[in-house]
Amino acid sequence: MSHYLTGETWHGEAATTYRVRRWHGPLGAGPTEIVQDQYPYYVPSSINNAQGAASRTAFAQAVANWQDVVTEEEKIVYNQKATKGIHMSGYNLYIRDYMKANT
Repeated sequence: MSHYLTGETWHGEAATTYRVRRWHGPLGAGPTEIVQDQYPYYVPSSINNAQGAASRTAFAQAVANWQDVVTEEEKIVYNQKATKGIHMSGYNLYIRDYMKANT
């Protein structure tokens, strides 16, 4: 499992993002050793832009439909479909299908 941390380095430099993970590190790192990768990370100034507005609206509508429109019987069908080979919940399957159809 990876964890992401953002903060000042010990040198007092500008904020940098780190990925902290166990194992799979440098040659000789053991399974209990924590490895830290440092890499530049771009954080957009705003995600509220015109390009994403349609997707955000469709996603909000998909969630509202699942909560208010989709019947319990339909939810059971989605849950059964989702457990066969794709390993996700019926909710996620519905959202995926809705987004593919409406964006």
